[in-house]
Amino acid sequence: MHDPAVSTVVFGPKKPFGPKGGSELLRALEAELPDGIKTHGFGWRRKGDRIGGWVIVDRTSGRDAVKKMMSQSRRLVLLQTALARPQVQAHLRKQSESGRER
Repeated sequence: MHDPAVSTVVFGPKKPFGPKGGSELLRALEAELPDGIKTHGFGWRRKGDRIGGWVIVDRTSGRDAVKKMMSQSRRLVLLQTALARPQVQAHLRKQSESGRER
């Protein structure tokens, strides 16, 4: 069965890991992502001394794999997952259908 759902995964650093910025947080995520998990975009935000990031992940199975990875991670902690907004899902579907996906 085809699973068209894409999810937003929100995460942050697990102490004592203290990234100085978004690029360090992204590198930590990329180093731990399971093979075959497709992500789209990355965003991050600093609020005071806290930092958090988010990515879009394809399929329910991809979201579940990232959740499992983060539960075992020594550097990252899962904060939230949610289905991506319909506009984001439509945009990614259009990219996929046109073959312009990165």
